[in-house]
Amino acid sequence: GKVLIVGGKNLGGTFFASAELYDPGLGTFSTTGGLTGGARNSHTATLLAAGQVLIAGGYNGANLADAERYNPATGTFSATEGGLGTPRASHADIRLSNGFVLLLGGTDSAAMELFNPAGGTFAGAGTLSTARLYYHTATLLTNGTVLVAGGTGPGPALLAITELYQPSSNTATPSGNLTTSRHRHTATLLPNGKVLILGGFGAGGYLDSAELYQ
Repeated sequence: GKVLIVGGKNLGGTFFASAELYDPGLGTFSTTGGLTGGARNSHTATLLAAGQVLIAGGYNGANLADAERYNPATGTFSATEGGLGTPRASHADIRLSNGFVLLLGGTDSAAMELFNPAGGTFAGAGTLSTARLYYHTATLLTNGTVLVAGGTGPGPALLAITELYQPSSNTATPSGNLTTSRHRHTATLLPNGKVLILGGFGAGGYLDSAELYQ
């Protein structure tokens, strides 16, 4: 039930390799082991089915392709057996129903890849129909597919395009457009299976609008 906070960057431009744990029962923070691959921000941190946390990619002056696992039993990080096929930062991630982790977009990339927790390795998983630079969302739907929404594409340009990733075929196909182009939004799966797209940043500035994907 604790929360892992790892890496990041402060306002002075310093990148961090340190990590902390927040204990909601005590309301306190405590240090835990640091990243072995060095400081970073704009990475992803994904809870795996076995309780470990996958730290993937990021940026520390260059986009990174390395990945690590955090083991809460020992409070330590260790490098995964393999690295990302594409260095990336500001990407999206989601744990699929089969326990694999899908990483997509980041740094104008259309490439997707899957992390296999059993082998600790990454493998290509097709490409998005539209490359996404940053601040897009990935939401696991009740049928096992993944909704990819919004973000920023090459240009950079704000995106309204949504896509559906199908794990059985490793393909992503367009699935209509948002009513408003946006990034930095949230995308939340509701109990009825719909996805609430909320807020974010649009062409005219910050957004107070919301929409439903169904």
